Amino acid sequence: MENEIRSRVQDLVSKLEKGWGTVPADLMDSAAEVVPVLLEALRDDPDAPRLGALRFLRLAGTNLAKEAVSEVINATGDSSLEVRSAAYGLLEEIGPEHGVIAALVDKLQSTNRDRRRLAAGVLGSSKFDSVWPKPLAQEAIPALLDMLNDDDRSFVRNPAARVLANLGPLGKDAAPALLRVLNDRHPESYGVRRQAIIALGKIGPENGVVRSLIRALNDNDLEISLIRQSAAEALARIGPEKGVIRALLKALKTQDGVPQFP
Repeated sequence: MENEIRSRVQDLVSKLEKGWGTVPADLMDSAAEVVPVLLEALRDDPDAPRLGALRFLRLAGTNLAKEAVSEVINATGDSSLEVRSAAYGLLEEIGPEHGVIAALVDKLQSTNRDRRRLAAGVLGSSKFDSVWPKPLAQEAIPALLDMLNDDDRSFVRNPAARVLANLGPLGKDAAPALLRVLNDRHPESYGVRRQAIIALGKIGPENGVVRSLIRALNDNDLEISLIRQSAAEALARIGPEKGVIRALLKALKTQDGVPQFP
């Protein structure tokens, strides 16, 4: 039986190396026999079907994938972009357990822009919201601030701002840099500005935060209405600090006095 399962897993991994498919339910329930085969495929041998193994784990679900976390983390350094992307995607599915946050924070320190971007993309996902140990948050902030200064607004700065939002109050040291982002009026900065607003709302009423969010709330550029909405939500999260309630009530009125959100 064990040899039969091994053969089936190897065949399926080879097929998944070339494209997507499905994993039979009985293989998902046979972790003890399946995982060792997948670990072999994820070894450092350049001819091993690592992409197929990663796809197998993705299809089989997180319970099985958690059995191979170390090997998946190692695969984020693969020479193939497709394999690296698959590994990062699988880590996002696994979530903030089994040393995943620590491994990805380490990737943020890389001089390779692609690795930093992919790591930030995972750490900025909803599964990593408000689950950070304080030491790892503090370790991540310098690298994230460096990414906020990158020329690539969409693919580097935006993911960094998402991670800072996930840090919540632990990201307060990044508040000055996030406030500077709000002043970037470049058309490609729309996404990173919105994420900066979300992050500031979670950080709380640090120096200048409330004033800057109120200014964003009153921005009359109709093309960025979602930024105004995000500013309103951030202010509501902060609570009844000075001027917040008045600013929110003002935003609910049109010239005709009819309540309307911006």
